[in-house]
Amino acid sequence: MMSSKRLYHIAVSFIMLCVTAVMLFPLLIVINISLKSKEEFIKYPLSLVSEVHFDNFLSAWKQGSMGIYFKNSVIITIITVIGVVIITCFAAYPIARGHLRFSGFLYKMFLSGLYLPVSLIPLIYLMNYMGFINFYPGYIIYVISGQIPVSVFMFCGFIKSIPTELDKAATVDGCPYIKYILTIIFPL
Repeated sequence: MMSSKRLYHIAVSFIMLCVTAVMLFPLLIVINISLKSKEEFIKYPLSLVSEVHFDNFLSAWKQGSMGIYFKNSVIITIITVIGVVIITCFAAYPIARGHLRFSGFLYKMFLSGLYLPVSLIPLIYLMNYMGFINFYPGYIIYVISGQIPVSVFMFCGFIKSIPTELDKAATVDGCPYIKYILTIIFPL
């Protein structure tokens, strides 16, 4: 006879297996369809692929101009990540250590960006007025501004875990504020 704990684990595993199958089924259908020729798809859309055509991916890449989109994604991602890390590192350190008069208020203001909705229509009008539509810097500024609240929250939590003795030791050694952030806090 099985114990109730073992039975519970079997039931949970079965449910998780069913949920996984339900979630993977549409993905498998899409992969199956993407490997078919046009004729085979028209005749038998839901049958298993009989002859694999990997050239479908190459033609979709060319026809959809995916190279341009991939380049845009790489450029925007790299610049955005670097910008977010630099900006939030310099913003989170004085907030986390309480070096500013209103550190708690500033921290709460950054956190309010996590749960307040973004009003997209006025933002689009503003970006259009400033000439930021279809322009790398405009979109990069938009993405950076959207990631700052989360990043400040994470950086503050991390910086609070760093012992303050490290700050005091750097001050005694004569390390300037910005150099301390760049050479000690940032690499950590």
